[in-house]
Amino acid sequence: SRIAARVAALLTLVGLPLMVHGKLYNCAAVLCRGQLLGIVPKTYLPNYGEFYEKRQFTPGSTEVRARKVLERLRKGLDEPLRYRGHPCRISASFGVVIAKNITDLAEELQLYADAALYRAKAAGRNRVEIFDHAMAEQVHLDRLMAAQFSAAFERDEFEPWFQPQVRAQDLSLAGVEVLVRWRNPDRGLLTPDGFLRVARDLRIVAEIDRVMMEKTATVLERLEATGIVLPRISFNICTGRLRDPALPAAVRRVGRGRTRVALELLETGDWQEEGRNLRDTLTQLRAEGIEIEIDDFGSGQTSILGLMEIRPAALKIDRRIVAALRRDTHEADLVRQIVQIARTLGVATVAEGVETMAQAETLRLMGCDILQGYLCAPPLEEAAFRDYLARQLAPALGGLG
Repeated sequence: SRIAARVAALLTLVGLPLMVHGKLYNCAAVLCRGQLLGIVPKTYLPNYGEFYEKRQFTPGSTEVRARKVLERLRKGLDEPLRYRGHPCRISASFGVVIAKNITDLAEELQLYADAALYRAKAAGRNRVEIFDHAMAEQVHLDRLMAAQFSAAFERDEFEPWFQPQVRAQDLSLAGVEVLVRWRNPDRGLLTPDGFLRVARDLRIVAEIDRVMMEKTATVLERLEATGIVLPRISFNICTGRLRDPALPAAVRRVGRGRTRVALELLETGDWQEEGRNLRDTLTQLRAEGIEIEIDDFGSGQTSILGLMEIRPAALKIDRRIVAALRRDTHEADLVRQIVQIARTLGVATVAEGVETMAQAETLRLMGCDILQGYLCAPPLEEAAFRDYLARQLAPALGGLG
């Protein structure tokens, strides 16, 4: 059999100033002793980033031999290295395709190797994954989905759904998060877990974000016609959308000067790699009255200094931490620390995934400001959301028109 491997190496250099990024090449060469040299690209490497390389093994190579070679490379990358007194960390993930005749897979070879590579990265990185039949089926489904995206925009299949957020002290409405749903004609109603990965590969997430804002603005206009003005509304947004010069105008249309608008950035997203450009962009957005939130806080590695630079309006505690509150005091301590950090920085805390009154009461006693989850309400399409608002706000409004 012939074996092809696709390698993604993640290289992080800690403590060096921006002007010496080029020295990363020397670090990698020293570590690899020549064997890994083929993986290092001949182009500029950022301070924190990934680079890719392909390798084909000789005819007759076995899976066992391929695994041994790649495992040796992986372990070599794990060896500690210091460059001019600064720590340098390199890790690699490997995706492997095994075929009797690789030439028969000329068009699919890199696609299949990438699928195995993505599986390795999704499973925690720094590992080897072999392409299998399950991956082949996923590649086929991804191709079908990619072909459906264009029609999805034309047929207006993306919808905004709304999940209420309530104040921890009295469970009154504090705001709403907008969540995208795709009403796919073949697969039914899809949540982002079912299509966002393919959308990222196609680089159309920013376009989906744009459609969600436009549709949400229309929904809010209809609500205002009945006398309802939401106090606050938030959107998940990709970093690329932040650079869109049309973003402030789109946000103004949503808020109409009456509803505060927040943009949520995933803590594990790529915004932390943007540096000065991102800070300048966020400064401009805040000048427009747009708030920034860090979503899924606790799932990444944001530093205190990073939070001070971003200056978010809220930290949204990852739902996995909240879910563990009912069974692990360690997570309870972690939530207390997050709340304390937020208070010190003068920002609010939002607990996601709240499902029980016991969780809500625990979070309230810890000082968490806002709750979001199925205890309050699931994500709701427009009609159901209007019914929810009628129940929540009718006493104060004297009924809805």
